[in-house]
Amino acid sequence: MKNYILITFLFLGCVFGNTINNVSSILLLKNSSKHLSDWRYSIDIHMGYSIGYNQVDGFNYSINLAPGVSLTKKNNMGEIIGSKGINSYFKFSSKNYFNPLNLNRLNAFWIWGTTNIIYPYIGIGTEYVNNNGYYWGIETYYILPTLKFGKYF
Repeated sequence: MKNYILITFLFLGCVFGNTINNVSSILLLKNSSKHLSDWRYSIDIHMGYSIGYNQVDGFNYSINLAPGVSLTKKNNMGEIIGSKGINSYFKFSSKNYFNPLNLNRLNAFWIWGTTNIIYPYIGIGTEYVNNNGYYWGIETYYILPTLKFGKYF
């Protein structure tokens, strides 16, 4: 139930943020009037899974959904070179693109951060960002893959 509430807040945040920035981009999916260098933050959701084992139940797994918010990191020319932010599992992360962000292409990155405030992790990933700022991708938490999707504002 908690995950459904978080997904609802994420969806409402995307709708509200997109309405503020450009109403036509959410209704008609036209190109956003904002320039790539104007994007300041992103809202996203990560979908991962946990695998466990105990003697009573044997192997079990669960799917985890984690909404988050990140601020963009930019170089001296105003190009987006990464982001840093938090999500609902007390996870801090810092994403660093290998090259500045390009639209309508896969963008590779490496990521590091902490889970539950104190447990460190590192990973790699790629994401596709379209002209409107919507993105989807895959990244690793050590070696475990997680899917993600979101929107830059």
